[in-house]
Amino acid sequence: MNETPTHSTTGDDSTSDAPVAPVAADSAPAEQRTAPRWRRTTAWILLVVGCVLLPLAGVSIWTRNILLDTDRYVSTVGPLATNTAIVDRATTLVSDRINEKLDVQSRVKAVLPGPAAFLAAPIAEASQRIVDRYTRQVLESKQFATIWNDANRRAHKQVEALLTGDSKVASIDNGKVVLDLSQVLTRVKLALQAKGIGILDKLPINKIAVRFELFKAPQLAHARAAIKLLKTTSYALVIGGILCLLAAVALFPDRRKGWLRVGLGVAFVSGLLWIGVGVGRSFYVGAVAQKAEGRPAVTASFDIITHYFRNGVRTVFVIGLVIALAAWLAGTGYAARKLQGAVGSAADRAAGLGRPNLVGEWIAAHRAPTRTGIIGLGVIGLTLVDHPTGADVLVATALVLVALLVAEVLARGASRGREELSAA
Repeated sequence: MNETPTHSTTGDDSTSDAPVAPVAADSAPAEQRTAPRWRRTTAWILLVVGCVLLPLAGVSIWTRNILLDTDRYVSTVGPLATNTAIVDRATTLVSDRINEKLDVQSRVKAVLPGPAAFLAAPIAEASQRIVDRYTRQVLESKQFATIWNDANRRAHKQVEALLTGDSKVASIDNGKVVLDLSQVLTRVKLALQAKGIGILDKLPINKIAVRFELFKAPQLAHARAAIKLLKTTSYALVIGGILCLLAAVALFPDRRKGWLRVGLGVAFVSGLLWIGVGVGRSFYVGAVAQKAEGRPAVTASFDIITHYFRNGVRTVFVIGLVIALAAWLAGTGYAARKLQGAVGSAADRAAGLGRPNLVGEWIAAHRAPTRTGIIGLGVIGLTLVDHPTGADVLVATALVLVALLVAEVLARGASRGREELSAA
């Protein structure tokens, strides 16, 4: 009898000591326990590569859709025809060109006798005001929209030829690609004739050129090689970037942290690109518009041409933040757990107000597919929006969250109904 307790004690000690090592191993962080170094390194490399490829893909798609698609380009710059800065600049160019060719003051001096020569300057100023007024009327009319679109279509052929290296089509005017607004002169002449003013009747309108600067050709020539490369790899860059990010998430031992890192990485790179576009805008305007009076028009042109690109960068930035926020809220941090508890309590209270139904029963039995389907519908709806903005992403996210909450309330109501029936 004395040996039995001794044997039992020894056995208890041995059994209690045996699990010590595994418990210590289980207490180690999951990332260090399950993930070899090569896997973590590969995941980080794929994350960086994916975050680099996405901005390149954005530049590539924008280049293909705007700079290399004449119809899309013309529809993009079409609103500039009603832009105040563009109208002011075009009015100055056309009016100055007409007054330069008219040279009213010299002609009046040659006709008036010596004592009346002082009237030449006032007459020239009056003539200039008339030309300015009717030129602005033409440029503010619907006719100018047609002239503007036609001029941009012709100029875009030059731009496209320069970017693709088609030297047979491209033409450069003093190192610049410009819009030809000579048709405006004809419209101004007709407008003056309609009012009985014939000061332009003898002016050879068809021989006067009015050039509106669009781009500097040397910049396009330097970008030609990059444009060709991006043109052929645009969609490959998009697919490659997304696959790299998904592979990085799959390789990270903690998938939630993987999504958090992907969201923060995408938001960070998009933010840098957003800032870079703003800085580039300042340099571009300063390089193209040497004089202050031409800067508003150049700025307006840059803004409208890069509108969709900047909008896309902001959208990707918001998507990255949404992904990071969702991954953080799904975590085990203090704030995340508090929020999860509050949402769960609210769902429980709402579930108590309803009654069990077939929809709730089905959702309760298929929670994971239901959540996946709701999120998938939100993504599909966002892709159907033409040029989605950051606001569209936020609205889609809010709708998805509401749908998920409603589904959870229905599922919890069904579960509570089953519990009450079982108790009864």
